[in-house]
Amino acid sequence: MKKLLCATFICILFASVSMSCAQQQIKEGIFPSPHEIMLLSTSAKSTSVSDGYKTFDLEAILRQVADNPRFDTAIAAAKKSVAQLMAMSDSELRALIPPADTKRALMVHRKGCPVHGGGTAVYQPFGTTVDLKYPLQVRCPIGGEVYPNDDFPDDGQGWLDDRPGSPTEGERYYFTGWFNHWFLYSMPGYVKTMAQVWFLTGEEKYSHTARVLIERFMEVYPDIDGRDLTYDGTDWGVYVKMTGTFWEGTVLMDLTRGIELLLPTFEDSFIRDIHDRIYRPAFDAYRAKPASGNWGNLWNTALTKFGTVTGDTAMLNFVLFEHPAAEVPTIDNQFMRDGFPYEASISYASTYQFVAGNVAEAMGENGRWVWDHPHMRESFHAFADLVCLGRFTHFAADAGGLYNNGWTLPVREVRSAYLAYRTPKLARYLLQALEVHGMSETVSLDDLFREPLDMEKVKRKAASLEPPQSTMAPLRGFAIMRTGEDNSRTELFFDYGFAHAAHSHADRLNINLFAAGREFIPEMGYPEYMDHIAPATGGWTTHTVCHATVEVNEKRQLFSTFGDIHGFVDTDGIKYADASCEDAYTHCGVDLYRRALVMIDIPGGAYVVDLFRVRGGEQHDYLFHGPPVDVSLEGLTLPEPSAGTLAGKNIPFGHKPDGVRPYDIDNSGYQYLYDVQETAVEKPYGVRWLSDDGTMFAAEFVPDENETFILTKGYPRPASKSLPPMPFMVRRKKPVDDTEISQFASVLSVKRAGESMPLVQEVKRIELTDASDKTAYGISVKHVYGEEVILFAASSDGHVFSADGRFRLDGQLGAASWRNGRLERMILIGGTDFYVEGNHIQQGTAGVEAEVVQVYDSKVVLDKPLASDTEGCVIFIDRLPVRSAYWVEKVDGKTVYVSPTTWIGRGRVSEIDVETGMILDGRSIFRLADIQRQPYYEGIRNYYSGAWVVPESGGVSYRLKTADNKSVVLDHDQDLLRAEHDFPDGITFLLYDIGPGDKVWALNVKQVGF
Repeated sequence: MKKLLCATFICILFASVSMSCAQQQIKEGIFPSPHEIMLLSTSAKSTSVSDGYKTFDLEAILRQVADNPRFDTAIAAAKKSVAQLMAMSDSELRALIPPADTKRALMVHRKGCPVHGGGTAVYQPFGTTVDLKYPLQVRCPIGGEVYPNDDFPDDGQGWLDDRPGSPTEGERYYFTGWFNHWFLYSMPGYVKTMAQVWFLTGEEKYSHTARVLIERFMEVYPDIDGRDLTYDGTDWGVYVKMTGTFWEGTVLMDLTRGIELLLPTFEDSFIRDIHDRIYRPAFDAYRAKPASGNWGNLWNTALTKFGTVTGDTAMLNFVLFEHPAAEVPTIDNQFMRDGFPYEASISYASTYQFVAGNVAEAMGENGRWVWDHPHMRESFHAFADLVCLGRFTHFAADAGGLYNNGWTLPVREVRSAYLAYRTPKLARYLLQALEVHGMSETVSLDDLFREPLDMEKVKRKAASLEPPQSTMAPLRGFAIMRTGEDNSRTELFFDYGFAHAAHSHADRLNINLFAAGREFIPEMGYPEYMDHIAPATGGWTTHTVCHATVEVNEKRQLFSTFGDIHGFVDTDGIKYADASCEDAYTHCGVDLYRRALVMIDIPGGAYVVDLFRVRGGEQHDYLFHGPPVDVSLEGLTLPEPSAGTLAGKNIPFGHKPDGVRPYDIDNSGYQYLYDVQETAVEKPYGVRWLSDDGTMFAAEFVPDENETFILTKGYPRPASKSLPPMPFMVRRKKPVDDTEISQFASVLSVKRAGESMPLVQEVKRIELTDASDKTAYGISVKHVYGEEVILFAASSDGHVFSADGRFRLDGQLGAASWRNGRLERMILIGGTDFYVEGNHIQQGTAGVEAEVVQVYDSKVVLDKPLASDTEGCVIFIDRLPVRSAYWVEKVDGKTVYVSPTTWIGRGRVSEIDVETGMILDGRSIFRLADIQRQPYYEGIRNYYSGAWVVPESGGVSYRLKTADNKSVVLDHDQDLLRAEHDFPDGITFLLYDIGPGDKVWALNVKQVGF
């Protein structure tokens, strides 16, 4: 790939070859779009050292202040936030930043205070905010004493605990180091605030104080060394320079924003010193020790800004293209085609959007390419689709906590995305974000230095949008079924998984239900300690045990595992999702690990039928919990609690098995469940969670043969026990052999406050004949509005026969509804015939099957036409061994316009080895392939398994077998004789999700009313 960088014109051209000729010559194949990045600068050569900075219209900003009295309040708050610093003398300000070789520590000690302890969670008990009344010191919030002192001295290198018999004897406590780190971390924010106040008020004392801090920082920063920084005393030398690698870029960007506002007060020599003593040392430190993932990506904003304002094209080239988390390959390859960045945690994933938006802002007019990138364009809309009931987002992986009061992307990010795209969906998401973050009636001084918003236009645009529909993120593995309006809204979240482990939980096929203004199956949230050695992190919070899924053989699921979607249908009266993730338990011999969910509309809401099928392994435990309130049981009696924990009567709470690390698959997590009450069950039984306002969540469990029920208790935060224990349920099945299928059926419903009786009246398993498939299941649900009968099979050629002859299904799913004693509706999904008490509906075929002939970025050409009623539905494309899914936007005969894009990434050939099939890039940019920390990763599919690679000019395409961080690997089951010719060193290659010959299918759906 060639790059041309100059002061006035920057153009990076990835695929400029026109494809019109190739399209005429090639009847099948992949036809890539150019994917150009054009960086145009109209500025003349810089005449001043400050020319690269952004300027602001003071008069226009002051008019905004005058028009909105809330800004006066914001200015007053800003002044108050820096008042202690403003009261200090210059020498006192300088003393806040000690010499560069002073240790810096994120925590005083893992155990907390040397006298009172309190280290029950990360950063506790001292927190992360310095008290300026105690410069270079820290005050214990438990006992009130201040460190260091005569008994606990600290010369800047920490106090060594020499107390005989102390549990921390021989370890150091970093009192001064704690203050040093957290003041350096917060100082740039203080400078930015002072700069804003000066800019708005003209009060020179604010610019003076900011300058003193900047001057002292410039004296120290060049010599600060990452080897003097620690998280907790165990990880010296991990970080790049001043603070955590994951924070420093953002911190430096805050400082730069303050400097940008203060420019009129600085002489050119001072600005050059800033460039030489802050920007250059930061860049040199990072270039010497670049980081991957979000740790490195979070540096991109500051480094882009430094390169832009200094005109340093080498710096820009490095940050945009050359380091492991460079911005262009990050958006290309670490944003999935459905828009979700690769981190499993929604909060960590959002940092990639944060950085990308800031890079666009830092580059000014040259940054538009960021917003035009198809992965970025998809990203904010994908997050907007996650919102349930107008404010909630399921806390996927390391995010949130037990009490979900709402979550969206930060307002600043959503605001920027709205201004870039101005779509109704983002208008609605912006209003939701403002509400969730409590900013609907507030303003920030930052708002004054951004493009102003016309909120009335935002509201009108949001109002033009229809209520959210059921949705699916095909790569991230999220499906959300939605029904109802306003207070009757019900939404079911389903996480069937994707292949990456960063900040992930072992929670494949996990679910959550949102209704009556709340969530009912909460997550335990972000771990108490975010590291690999804290027992409760790996053994509980991130473990399978505390999620609503199935644990096999008392082992944790594998991480980094792909799920497969088998059905996703949203039609009147019924919503249906069906997915599997056998990869999660390949280590247990599991060959069926599948969950089917059906949401049935009823007046005032909906209820859910859940069928979880497992085959393989010796023990299957269906895990479930509801809100953190006590439960009542119906239909069974339990014995008194037994001693010990679910891990064993002799195993105490929290005891990790010897020789087993917290994240090991052999760690059952059951040591965190106690007060075990177990009984055999033969008939359906119920569990009720009653909230203070009278809302009741109900689960009806239909037992399988030889099933036992176990009620336990567990602490949501087991290390600190800061939240009270709550009930956790286990439905246990031990198959007689590895061919027996455990079938866990449940019905979930909500009785809203004020309703007189529970919704579900009776649940019964339908007896089937031996002629039915082994995966077949039938269930009858009677409720206050009528009755449903639902028949399940595992594929469109499945067969289900009721023993009494009343019901028969040839297909994947059949559902019949009675209202007022009369059959009202029959629905057949993925089948040819459905019989209900003499009534029969049929389809000519169970589904659509076709083959891919041509692939473009936003359309595919098939070997046969699709019906027009496929528009708005989901089609599946098998690029074995991975199944892809797409929304059908438009059908034009054999041409099908799809979303999201088929284009999944881009690389640059540095070397090709035909013998191994490896095309090496070398920059560690294919992070979505990184599953090799997985103990059973051989054979586990990653993002690139079965995908396609083409030269940027098109013409030929090759299927991939797999990929790793630095390379893609061609499948040897194809002719590779010309691969070296097709991928010469230095050219750009493009990666596509699907290619010619891949199989397309969709489930046919028929609904008949009576």
